[in-house]
Amino acid sequence: MSTAPLDEERLADASRKEILTALFERLVMQQTNMALMLLGKIPNPETKQNICDLEGAKLFVDQLEMLVAKTKGNLSDGEDALLRKSLAAARSALVETLEAEAEKD
Repeated sequence: MSTAPLDEERLADASRKEILTALFERLVMQQTNMALMLLGKIPNPETKQNICDLEGAKLFVDQLEMLVAKTKGNLSDGEDALLRKSLAAARSALVETLEAEAEKD
């Protein structure tokens, strides 16, 4: 998952709803990317190094879970699908990393 810059030309004539949707999608993708980066699944874009910070990654997964709970019934089908798929990917990566860490011990 990656976060592309907002297409300002496309959003120049967009409605408030379209802008908020684009910002929401970007927020979800940023949270997901941070979780994946802190789990060593994608490299840090600045250092190109893989890192593992389970506590930090769990915080981002928890924040995605909070977004699911707090936005229930208030999202479009597309926004809801993106959020749920992103949470599933981040949660799965966290479980996979926790299991790998447990095997090391």
